[in-house]
Amino acid sequence: MVDKDRIKDTDDLQDSSKKSGADNVHRLSDEEIVSLELDIRNYEDRVGSALDTVPVNVPSLPPEPINTPRTGSLYCSLILLNLPNTIVDDAVLRCAAMHGGIMERNGNDIRILIFTGNRVEAEALLLLKDLQSLDLPGFDESAIFVSSGHLPFFKGKKAGSDFEGASLSRMIEVITRIGAPQSKIVADSGFIGALDNPRNRERVNARHESFGSKEDRLYSISDIEETYGRLIVGGPRKMYGRDAEIQNIKSMLFGQKLSDGTAKITLTSEAGVGKTKFIKHTFDYLSEIYSGSTRIYVAAFAPRKNQPYFFLVGFGGLIPQLLEAAARIRGIERDQCYRDLNSLISGNRALLQDPGGLQERIRNLMQRIATPDRPLFIALDDQQWVDDQSAIILRSIFDKTNPIKNTAIIGSTRIGPEQPPKALSDVFTGADNIRLNPLRLLDEKEMPNQVLKSFVRDMLGIEHLEKDLPNTFYYFLADRSRGNSLALVEIINFMLDHEPPYLKRGEVYVKRGYQEISIPSTVEAIIQAHISKFSTAAVRMLFCLTMLGACSVDLFRNIFTASEDRVTALDLRNKGILQVSPFVEISHPLYQDTVFNIFSEETRKQQADLLARKLESLAERGVCKDECTPLKIYDLAEIAGNENLKKKYAIAAGNEALLNYDNDKAIAIFEYILPVVQSMPDDLTSARKYKFLVYKGLADANSQKGNYRGRQIGEKYLNGAVDYIDEASHYTNPENVAEILQFLESAKEVCYAAQMPRALARYNNLTQQIISEMPDSDLRKKTARTRFYFDRGRLAYLKSLGISDEAQDSNSPSNVNEESEFDMTMTRKIFTDLLQQLDVYSDIDPFGDLRAEIERFIGLTFYYTYKKLDSDAVFESLMEMPRTEEFAQCIEYFDRFLKKYLDRNTSLKSRVNPKAVASALRCGAHARAMLNLDYADLYEQGVGFALRHGDSAMVADVYTMWGGTEAVAYHRSGSKDNNLINSAIKHIECAQRELELLQSPPSSISRAAKYNLAQAYYFKGDYNASMSILAELARHNRSNKNYFCSTLLPLIAFVKKAGGKTIELIPVSVGDIMNSAFEFQRQINICADYPSKFQQVLGEKMGALFWMLDQMDTSSLTNGFEAFIQQ
Repeated sequence: MVDKDRIKDTDDLQDSSKKSGADNVHRLSDEEIVSLELDIRNYEDRVGSALDTVPVNVPSLPPEPINTPRTGSLYCSLILLNLPNTIVDDAVLRCAAMHGGIMERNGNDIRILIFTGNRVEAEALLLLKDLQSLDLPGFDESAIFVSSGHLPFFKGKKAGSDFEGASLSRMIEVITRIGAPQSKIVADSGFIGALDNPRNRERVNARHESFGSKEDRLYSISDIEETYGRLIVGGPRKMYGRDAEIQNIKSMLFGQKLSDGTAKITLTSEAGVGKTKFIKHTFDYLSEIYSGSTRIYVAAFAPRKNQPYFFLVGFGGLIPQLLEAAARIRGIERDQCYRDLNSLISGNRALLQDPGGLQERIRNLMQRIATPDRPLFIALDDQQWVDDQSAIILRSIFDKTNPIKNTAIIGSTRIGPEQPPKALSDVFTGADNIRLNPLRLLDEKEMPNQVLKSFVRDMLGIEHLEKDLPNTFYYFLADRSRGNSLALVEIINFMLDHEPPYLKRGEVYVKRGYQEISIPSTVEAIIQAHISKFSTAAVRMLFCLTMLGACSVDLFRNIFTASEDRVTALDLRNKGILQVSPFVEISHPLYQDTVFNIFSEETRKQQADLLARKLESLAERGVCKDECTPLKIYDLAEIAGNENLKKKYAIAAGNEALLNYDNDKAIAIFEYILPVVQSMPDDLTSARKYKFLVYKGLADANSQKGNYRGRQIGEKYLNGAVDYIDEASHYTNPENVAEILQFLESAKEVCYAAQMPRALARYNNLTQQIISEMPDSDLRKKTARTRFYFDRGRLAYLKSLGISDEAQDSNSPSNVNEESEFDMTMTRKIFTDLLQQLDVYSDIDPFGDLRAEIERFIGLTFYYTYKKLDSDAVFESLMEMPRTEEFAQCIEYFDRFLKKYLDRNTSLKSRVNPKAVASALRCGAHARAMLNLDYADLYEQGVGFALRHGDSAMVADVYTMWGGTEAVAYHRSGSKDNNLINSAIKHIECAQRELELLQSPPSSISRAAKYNLAQAYYFKGDYNASMSILAELARHNRSNKNYFCSTLLPLIAFVKKAGGKTIELIPVSVGDIMNSAFEFQRQINICADYPSKFQQVLGEKMGALFWMLDQMDTSSLTNGFEAFIQQ
């Protein structure tokens, strides 16, 4: 396009010329300017930017199969070029095979597909460079297209012609229109983006320039330069979790073995575990011991396995690196062995015809390099891909009867079907082996360990920062990567490169929603390349298991009934991909995700539909009924898009999800089926029943999901539960006793979760009326009566805590001092009587679920023995308090509940509310701390349990109480253990990081975390930090008088008194101070016979409050004191 300013400058120049007498200068007319603009625009449309273009032969895409369903896709690179002369086919075929590709001819055109894991872009360019060196007829006349992406496959294993969503067709159209650039190699933006990935960039550097219009976004590959690089790029700078293996190196490679030349070790590991990284760091370690040592690393590549002598003489091979190392020796250029080997590398291949002479020259050169003070270390990586001819030479070089002194060799092998050549295995016969297992990223308590944290912090460059990432994020990384270093590196890189990023380098930052990330394409490509070597039967089996999930051996045999399926399963197990005990399942989630994504949506639907109908058939025949469940059939029907099957099983599937406490799943299912049942006429009996069941299910799921008192997000679900239970009541059949009882049970669950004692009492009274009208012969009567007494106990428990209906609002004060018709002793009696009934009528609770809950509630009644007293005073004086032995019984009941839970829940098929388990763990730990018993292990179990459930709110809840417990324990011990108070602050900060991951963090947990942190800072002596937090709490909780006066004010007074004038006092009223003092005086009066320590703590709080009063300049002080004395 012509620049208007440029034309204006030309006009000015012409005017100036006229003035100087240059009348012969031609002035452009307006018509000529317009014409010139059009010509330039047409030129730019034709050739784009400044790149020169040339006419070329443009290949065409092979036709897509017509009316043939797609069966899947595989990540690869594709090269397309025009070579009419079929005489080149054998050479292209061999060259493609060396680079991990296959060749197909379509008339005058050739297509090459490359499947080599995560480096297909680099491999494609290296292949083109090799083809260019062959001087193939027609090569220089052809445009060459390279692209990468997911290539579709069709039934019959025929590969598609274009990538899903790629631009190969458009690339051909553009080149046909404007011609190819001088380099003739054309790529799209997707290929260039992948090529710029560090993994490709380490293998090949390529200059690329854009051409064509901006909309085309095409690139010319103008120059290709190979570089040597095999190590993981973008990973941590240091190595983590391999200290023991590195120490083993010392005993295996050093000492007399090294001097004698007999030092040899082998490394074995699965793909991606980090053996190459381990070799690199081993070399770093060796360089620290022997500063002048020579270290040579040679990597074999799968595409080169069939190329004779490539491992020795190819790019980055052993001989080129030996020559480079020998070049440092003075006068080496006169050495005949050096000159002969240098000639070999320069292209004279005559020496390859004399294997004996070749190995002799290599040995002699190695002997020149290796000296006692400068030993030679050689690493042979991925031996399974060393070509046979090189292996034979290496066996002769490292002859056991004639070792090369001051030399050590390391041979690494990937565990898998490919084995090193026999000749190379002979070299390492009898050598010590180091097996590199996946990194252990969780400790024995299933908590993220220091290896994982250091690994991640190193990659993000935040080692120097004190703040850390949330533990739920670390646990997510451990779960997704399963200790595979490559997977861990790529997942982190993927999250860094995502738009918007989930992580940021140099910052302690995690974006919400990271759990939903897809598998990184680099990892996916590696796994796809691995899977592409499997048999059709193996891939089919993996695909079915991906959708089926973990299953018993019995169900597996009923699904896979073909005679060859057993052999296939054993083969997959031997490859480490299939786990067969205690369940049959794919061993790694990354394989599971990748297998699922390989197949097209249509294929997934077909296979899922077949599996759903198979499970339905098995269930109808009574085979594996406990696994062929409605929920499993519904999930498969959802993948299959089978709406009829989904509707058939939706209600049963939702109820099954409820039993598993998978509340999100249950809500999704019931919300799916809700419009269906709402559209049914009310006069249909079945319609009324279905509406009742769906509304009841939604109420149950919402009440279970919101079972946190004062939790903002929980309130949303609880409000929804109340609404749904009202809807369900409209469709309850008054003539159907069973249905009425179901409704009442759901209503009571909602009321308990929402902490609405009055409503809970009303529904329980209705339950009692129904039970009284049931005949004694009705078998349901005993169960209903048991549930009635259980809910009576829960009602008593809520009232014993002083909770009224109004307390469901987190901002409303809960009058915990209100006299109640129940106390914890009466509540406990209800539950203990109920336990005795279960002992007599064991058939009521055959699986022990109700018994476990009753025992937990009994534990809570003991735990809250001192509920109405100041918690700080109780904590510090508990061992001298009356009823201490009674309080201690809570530990026994919590342990009973947890033991039963842990005994029955070795799998994820739990029927116990996870929030109940977390409650027992944290309350049990707190009780142990109060009794001066070890408590850290139980808190740690609580955090680990919450992490496994992926519940950040639950994790934060446990961390908050853990940190608060440690802070008070520190103060009780006399403030001597600095490690304890630092640990307290660290745990509370962990809680706050977890809360940051939540869109709407629970208000009560957030408030408790801040208070406990303020208290910890006060105990530590950091009064400014403490008061800063308290000021924030005061701003947000001023309206909650009970919390402000009884909890915040005493700590504010302590901090101000300790900090003196440097601390800015939070504005408080005399009335607030008086209310707080009244409560502590009340406790002193009613607990006059309690230990002196208890009285002392309360007295200290009152003293701090009075000190704060004394600092206030107000005329109302006198009236306040008089009121206090009168009270």
